Amino acid sequence: MKIMHNLPIQHLDRSPTTPLYLNSGVAAPVSGRWTTAEMVNQTLYIERGEVLPQFNGKRVNWRLLEEKRLINRKE
Repeated sequence: MKIMHNLPIQHLDRSPTTPLYLNSGVAAPVSGRWTTAEMVNQTLYIERGEVLPQFNGKRVNWRLLEEKRLINRKE
C-alpha cells in the first residue's frame, strides 16, 4: 500500500467503467489507485488481494479511481 499525493498517472490509466465501492476489511479485487471521502487530496495504491484498510481507526467506504493495466510487450 502506497500513499500518493496527486501524482501524475502513468501506468494507472484505466478508469473503471462501473464505479467500484468497497468497505474496509474487504480484499481488493483489482490493483489500482483507491480513495475515500475521508482522505483529502490523497489516494492509496493497493494491490489485488490486499485488504482495504481502515482510516484513522474507522471502517470507511473505498472507491476505485484507476485500475492498474498490465501491458504485455513482445520484445
